[in-house]
Amino acid sequence: MTRARSTAGLTLIELILVMGLLATILAVASPSLGRFFAGRNMVEESRRVYALVRYGRNVAIERSVLAEVWFDPQTGRYGLTATASAGQANEQPIEWQLGEKLRFETDAPLDDQGRVVIRYWPDGTLDEESPEMIGVREESGQGLDLFRRADGFGYDLGEIEEEANKPLKRAS
Repeated sequence: MTRARSTAGLTLIELILVMGLLATILAVASPSLGRFFAGRNMVEESRRVYALVRYGRNVAIERSVLAEVWFDPQTGRYGLTATASAGQANEQPIEWQLGEKLRFETDAPLDDQGRVVIRYWPDGTLDEESPEMIGVREESGQGLDLFRRADGFGYDLGEIEEEANKPLKRAS
């Protein structure tokens, strides 16, 4: 009596060939994936900065206090501090660190602590000395900018042109 041979499994050679093919595909795709994830990091960090700036305005209005959103271009730290109003305890300031290989860029002078500060008055308007633009940049120079709105009530998020490093468009 002859036994029938089973063909349900993979041989060791087939498994090695498949693993080699997968390793080759990953080696070719990994530089593109690295650039993709770095770009996503910059976009997400820019959105976090934008959300913090908007939140700073809301805090100023809601609590009737002076709210400051600050950026430290040297260390990549940024955060929000608000003065305490009558009868309220001082809250812990909010603070974040920019992601790796990202930096701030601005057209504004630094204060005595080496920071750029956006100040919102209790009515939600911007202080006149608040910067016109704050950008989050990758090493390549590509990034997103916060542009001061003409009405004095906040900032809009927009992209910049990589080569010329100038505003490309503003989000509405």
